[in-house]
Amino acid sequence: MQTCTDGDRMVKVPEKKRIKYYYEIYEQIYDNPTINANEISKKTKRSRNTTSKYLREVYERNVLIGPYLKMKSTSDYKEYVYVMNFSDPFFTFKGLKGFPHVVYHAVTSGNWNILVVTDRNLDLSKLVGFQSFLYQGVRVKTSTPKVEYNPWDESIKRIDRAQCTPVQTNYKDKLSSLPEWGEKEWKLYHTFKRNLRQKRTPTLHRIKVRFNVHIEWMKTLKDYCTIHTEFYPHGREKSMRYCFLITSENDIEPYISTFPIICPITRVEARENRFLIFPAVDSIEETKKLYFAICKMKVKGVIDQFSHAAILKDFFH
Repeated sequence: MQTCTDGDRMVKVPEKKRIKYYYEIYEQIYDNPTINANEISKKTKRSRNTTSKYLREVYERNVLIGPYLKMKSTSDYKEYVYVMNFSDPFFTFKGLKGFPHVVYHAVTSGNWNILVVTDRNLDLSKLVGFQSFLYQGVRVKTSTPKVEYNPWDESIKRIDRAQCTPVQTNYKDKLSSLPEWGEKEWKLYHTFKRNLRQKRTPTLHRIKVRFNVHIEWMKTLKDYCTIHTEFYPHGREKSMRYCFLITSENDIEPYISTFPIICPITRVEARENRFLIFPAVDSIEETKKLYFAICKMKVKGVIDQFSHAAILKDFFH
């Protein structure tokens, strides 16, 4: 139970109701990443004070991550994914912090123990303690389906009813080269890439970029980047997060998008049709339902095979 202000009244807010408020804010930001508090208040039909309080809380408690940016893959910009095993993964994880060209890395427990994403093709087999590659390939695209508040049973029913649709095998990047951004545009990207909703005025003043440059840069984002917003009802740190490496000839997003949990999807090889999904659950019971849904997809022929690991700790560079 939590106390909050609703207009001039102090009211007790049960946990389920508070999460519902969080979800309403997430829903608005997912649909419109730069929506302001006044607009959220109007669309959710809640007071400005209540909206401001919960908007602040979703970030303080890491209930909402982002909206953040990912560059689209192009002919001269690609990201590379490495799924590996090391003899001492915690030593490797520590050593990868600050490692050149690494944009993300995680230590895991399962079929592999280190996951790395880089912006240049690296020979990571040279690292101390390397044992094996489970997979390595190029990131094709990343999407983050919107979380739906439907029960797991409904997700399973949708999996049973759905018809398999072959994945697009002739995927081609929309852009042939990187955007013609100058130094200031790249500075804006690196400043706002982890949170597009940072306060603009003090941030622009700090990095010495004019407001009109920022406005023009924002207009280019949908062409050059994908925008992602993640929702963790009880906070990212309290969620149990997993990674599944899936092989499938079918488009898995229509199935994954029915899950009532956040589950970013990365397609990592067009020719082999591999996917990495990153589901987050809040309980052992929900973990069981997640695995049941994945196994159901395999039985239905939606996916061919999968391997998996639990994410113990990760780091965005």
